[in-house]
Amino acid sequence: MKRRLSLITHEVKDVANARHFYERLGWKAADNKSETAFFQENGMIFGLWGRNDSQLTVVRLTTAGGGITSRKKSPRLPAST
Repeated sequence: MKRRLSLITHEVKDVANARHFYERLGWKAADNKSETAFFQENGMIFGLWGRNDSQLTVVRLTTAGGGITSRKKSPRLPAST
């Protein structure tokens, strides 16, 4: 089975500043909300969330059928052959 990454979320201190950074790289935000920013490129979605919204992020992702894995408890992936 071919694996692919379709959604990445990144928690930032200042969403407006981070949005501006990625827009200067040529990415276009898919929305104009101040509390989040989503960019779509080549079938992947990159989302920016404010640090104060992290609990809401967990609720949204788990409600949508996604999962949350802590960096400290990330499972080790088997080496590719």
